[in-house]
Amino acid sequence: MGKLLDSVVVLGHFVFYLFLTVLCFYRIIADSAAGGFTEDIICTLRPVDIAGNSLAPVVADGGTVMMYPANCSGSAQTGDLVVFRSGAHKMPIIKQVRGVAGDTFAMRGDGRIILNGDVLRNALGQPYILSAGRSKMIALYERDFDGVIPLDAYLVLGTMTGGGLDSTRLGLISHRDVVGVVRMGDGAQAASSASP
Repeated sequence: MGKLLDSVVVLGHFVFYLFLTVLCFYRIIADSAAGGFTEDIICTLRPVDIAGNSLAPVVADGGTVMMYPANCSGSAQTGDLVVFRSGAHKMPIIKQVRGVAGDTFAMRGDGRIILNGDVLRNALGQPYILSAGRSKMIALYERDFDGVIPLDAYLVLGTMTGGGLDSTRLGLISHRDVVGVVRMGDGAQAASSASP
């Protein structure tokens, strides 16, 4: 029964992607006939599979979210997910944007992150409490940028209160390293699903 269900899921994904491909070719032909191409052909949503629990309950392990490519998405907003590349990891990383350009941030001595004057909490409402090493990473960026996130950067975190493979280890993330954005407020996450 499990293999049959897996086959049905794979077939469903195949049909969905085939539909998107046909739709894109249809739009390309229609736009060519009209005398040009539109930007939204290149800017189609792309699936991203989630591996791991560092974003639970925002997105479950085995779930899929739909991502806008970075060149189509504009700036990420607080609460959006960003897929980005880092020299610290071979595969792209996906985390939630917790701070954007102009937000103020600071490290307290007890390991808590302060964002815009409030203790920063994860999706479960728990405060982030960082180890001394992870606190130093955030404090370094606080010092270098006078406690204000610069125009081209994001503070990104998962839901683990002690930090993970996110800004507590990698520092602020440059918009140049962002591969794509999952808009959590515009219905893109409605395509999110968990594997059975």
